[in-house]
Amino acid sequence: MKRYLIRALKSLIMFFGMALLIFMLAFYLGNVQKNHPDLTFWEFAKLSNLRQMGLFLGLFGLVYPMVGFVRKKIYTNGSLAATQKQQIIDMFSRTNYELEKDENMVLTFRYRTKHIRFMRLLYEDAIRVNYSGNPLIMDGLRKDVFRLSRGIEYTFRMEAELE
Repeated sequence: MKRYLIRALKSLIMFFGMALLIFMLAFYLGNVQKNHPDLTFWEFAKLSNLRQMGLFLGLFGLVYPMVGFVRKKIYTNGSLAATQKQQIIDMFSRTNYELEKDENMVLTFRYRTKHIRFMRLLYEDAIRVNYSGNPLIMDGLRKDVFRLSRGIEYTFRMEAELE
């Protein structure tokens, strides 16, 4: 619940910041001041139904963490061997993730680039792989979890076919 509240707060900040930036660009670059020199930014925001858009963005920001983050199970043949664990670490490093920590049978990966980490919901870019049993449990941003879990499944499938 604590993680959900932090993610909801971060998504609210991110969505409101982006909306404010878009409105400011529309006001200053959209010839609004040239056509209506007495119109201020806040009056423009009132005319543009900023309050209703803010309510929509607020609701979207509260719902987004439930939709944007996921937990996925990855079934393996038995427990995770040391070679398979190293294969997972190598696969993540090829996709620009670095191992942040490995403790309590949970691998935590973060994106290498600071700019992308910031853009991914204000540093909510961690992908966690719990390898304490079968299945592996992977959680993080939806698109990254699905993309990387398919890579893990493919790696394990290729290894099984070679044996």
